[in-house]
Amino acid sequence: MLIQIGLMDIVHFPSREQIAFLLVERARLLDEVAEAHEVYKTTADGHIENEMSEVIAIFLHLSVG
Repeated sequence: MLIQIGLMDIVHFPSREQIAFLLVERARLLDEVAEAHEVYKTTADGHIENEMSEVIAIFLHLSVG
């Protein structure tokens, strides 16, 4: 199974070392996902704020004019 997912480097390690490696890798990947989520959320929130500002500006312009 390790070979199938490209982890040939750890195939000959003892089981406990394989498990330790996989746990560390899992933690690293979870950190990457959390960071990517934060970047996405910040970007999405920024886009929503910009779009709302534009809508409000258009509304105000139409209301005054």
